[in-house]
Amino acid sequence: MFEETPMNTTPVLLAFAWGHRNGEPGISNEDLGAYAVAHWDEYPYHSLQSEIARAVREWGKIAEYEITGLALKQVHSRDSVLIVRGHLNGLVSAGYDLARLEYHILCKEEHGLACMWFLQKELHARGIHRSLIVRMPAVVRFDPRSSQWYTRTPVKVWIYKVCRGIESVLRGHIHIGDVLQLIRRK
Repeated sequence: MFEETPMNTTPVLLAFAWGHRNGEPGISNEDLGAYAVAHWDEYPYHSLQSEIARAVREWGKIAEYEITGLALKQVHSRDSVLIVRGHLNGLVSAGYDLARLEYHILCKEEHGLACMWFLQKELHARGIHRSLIVRMPAVVRFDPRSSQWYTRTPVKVWIYKVCRGIESVLRGHIHIGDVLQLIRRK
């Protein structure tokens, strides 16, 4: 699904939050943070959503870039497009050539395909057509006390994905042709 990247690439870690507890990380983001900390030295650059960044600070790590302000604003909290743009803008601001990177995505498994897909789409929009995008194999628990109802159980995620898919089509972030192409790739 994702093309091979050119030689001499640098791996970077991009972490996408999964729910939160009234702005605090919650167990899902703590799991993501624990994975990031365990693999911290494998990456010269870490871009984390604020919920995960807060969790890794508890273990003495500070990300090079932190995406803040999205989690508590419901209009944007679930907007993968804005989060992907934030990750890429942070990389550009730090002087990275987006075409020379391997993108290692840290996220909840149920969130992985969307994170990877929106990243690839944004890279293509920026003229980068060859990139390696990999979802890291982190085990992330559901948080039954999450402030975001759709991150609490597998059934709620499924319901949310259907609703979000329709919303994304209506907002123009996804086109029906994109969905059909994605289904054929599976």
